[in-house]
Amino acid sequence: MALREITRAMRQICLLQETGRNDEAARLEPMLLDPLIKSFRDTHGVGALPDDRVESLLVCERERVGDAAALGELLIPLLMEHLRATPGVGPPERPAATQPVRSRIPPRPPTASPEIADLLDGMLAQELPQSSAKARHHRF
Repeated sequence: MALREITRAMRQICLLQETGRNDEAARLEPMLLDPLIKSFRDTHGVGALPDDRVESLLVCERERVGDAAALGELLIPLLMEHLRATPGVGPPERPAATQPVRSRIPPRPPTASPEIADLLDGMLAQELPQSSAKARHHRF
């Protein structure tokens, strides 16, 4: 298993904790994170991922999720204000003839955690090279 999968699982768990879903996070850790760590260690040896490194990765992911949550708290009101102030912003409306027919089957509820983790990955991937190098320097 790749180290990236382990950090993604950590980020997902941290996100659940950040949003107050501690019970879900507690259930997910032994089901998702622990098997990934075990598999990585089985493949690469325990020395490749010692407990202090796992803890360091977890601290880093907590910081990243906390930073993303804080950024969201700042950006959401600004975006809402911008959308209210800008007429015509939003998806274009379809003509009545091309409106989709609504199904009688209710849509499945979205799984928020993986999508948010993907969103965080995308946000972090867009960081400037200098700022991400600086951030990595402070984290490890």
